[in-house]
Amino acid sequence: MEHDDKRGTAGEGDAEALTMDGTVRWPLSPATIHITNRRYQPDPFWGGPKGIEYGLLVGALPIQQPVLYPDGGSSYFVAQFQLPVGASLTIRGEYGHVRYFSFTVAGATSEGGLGNGDNLRDVDIDPDPGSYNPFDPAQR
Repeated sequence: MEHDDKRGTAGEGDAEALTMDGTVRWPLSPATIHITNRRYQPDPFWGGPKGIEYGLLVGALPIQQPVLYPDGGSSYFVAQFQLPVGASLTIRGEYGHVRYFSFTVAGATSEGGLGNGDNLRDVDIDPDPGSYNPFDPAQR
C-alpha cells in the first residue's frame, strides 16, 4: 500500500497508529521510527515527543503516551527537571511556526504521569526586545 504523505511506503513491520477516537492513521515507516528514536531517546532533558504516533514508536518511553489532550494531531515535547527553591528559568528561542503552543509547568504524580500545573499560552509570552510575538494581534 502506498500513500502520498512524507513518511514513505507502509509495509510489514510498521507500527500501527490508532487514534483515541478509533480512526486509523497511516503507519509509521521504519525510517521515521529510527530517526525519531535516535533524535530524542538519549536526551537527558527532553522526554521525546508525546502524541498519538510517538507513543507507538518502538522503544517509546511511558511519558510519550498520548494522555494529555483530545486533539489527535497534536505533539507535545515534555522536559523533566527540578529547580532549587528560589531559582528561575529563562527560555529563549524563536516562536514556533505552529497554530498554538504553550509552556506548562506540571508536577509528577505518584503513578509517573503529569499532574495539574500552571501554563503560559503563546499569546501571553513576552518577546525579547526588538522582537514581537506573532500570536499577539496587537504586536503584528
